[in-house]
Amino acid sequence: MTRTRNLVGVKFHYNLADSRPEWIVEKKRGRGAWECRVTEASLDWAGRTKVFGTEEIESALAYDEMLNTIGRNNGNWWATARLGRLSITMMHLGAMFAASSSSMAVR
Repeated sequence: MTRTRNLVGVKFHYNLADSRPEWIVEKKRGRGAWECRVTEASLDWAGRTKVFGTEEIESALAYDEMLNTIGRNNGNWWATARLGRLSITMMHLGAMFAASSSSMAVR
């Protein structure tokens, strides 16, 4: 039997309708089940509650970390980009998208 860590107080983002609000784990509801509430930071859904499984919460935390890593990497790329390099990159991407969209045109 594996022992589940205490997730009370952990914040994560998870889909709800057409948004991805921030949730907080409020209390354990059973074996691998946690009662969570949308935080006040997510105005449209604040106070909404839902029971999540441990795996759902851990998956959401991993997804949040992946998005944060992508954001940091993207920010680092833009922070170190040189103007000449950006112009060439943008021209290349523009040509690539133009070529792919023209090949998909309905004839």
